[in-house]
Amino acid sequence: MSTSSAWLLSLGASYQAAVGLRDMVHLIAEAETFAIPQAPFYCHQTILWQGQIVPLIDLEGWLTETATDNDTKYVAIVAYQMQGKIEYGALSLSTPPKRIQVEDSQSCPLPDEPVLWRKISNACFNAQDTAIPILELATIFHTLPE
Repeated sequence: MSTSSAWLLSLGASYQAAVGLRDMVHLIAEAETFAIPQAPFYCHQTILWQGQIVPLIDLEGWLTETATDNDTKYVAIVAYQMQGKIEYGALSLSTPPKRIQVEDSQSCPLPDEPVLWRKISNACFNAQDTAIPILELATIFHTLPE
């Protein structure tokens, strides 16, 4: 049986998701954010990280299709590959991520609600009786559907 390491992310009061162990490259507590005028509510901020402007996504807001009162306590800097190039994005978190081990036997279907999970994840595992979607980072940061 195969086992993989992952980061369990708390996206807000109601939602959790996961990324691979090597996908999260940095964690920032109480990051300074910069507003993007006229951007959608779920991606209206950026942060400055290692000299780069990095988009900050509020996945809880996107999943619920409403602006959240989510005070970003933590920001996970994630890396993903796009056309052979490493790129970075940031995810708003309510608590620090937790490192977990996931076995193949934990595989399960994506949750039925919210249906938007299917646009940003195509795999899921069960952890403590909760379905945890595995995020497709390139989709989130390059083609996040409205």
